[in-house]
Amino acid sequence: SWPYGAGEGVIELADNGANVAMLVAGTNAADTRLAAKVISNYGDFMDDLDGKEKAVVSGSSISNVQIA
Repeated sequence: SWPYGAGEGVIELADNGANVAMLVAGTNAADTRLAAKVISNYGDFMDDLDGKEKAVVSGSSISNVQIA
């Protein structure tokens, strides 16, 4: 089951043998786009993402995004 609510997405890294896979997904299409925008603007969110294997992204736009 999907443990996230409306307005939430996830960015997660997972070991896949000798490779690493990145999951970028959201509860709906808008949430997935917001998580993808965080990745595409990584430099702006580097401090919030560095060292994390999993981050929950929430908000309604890139200007008010929150990362936990």
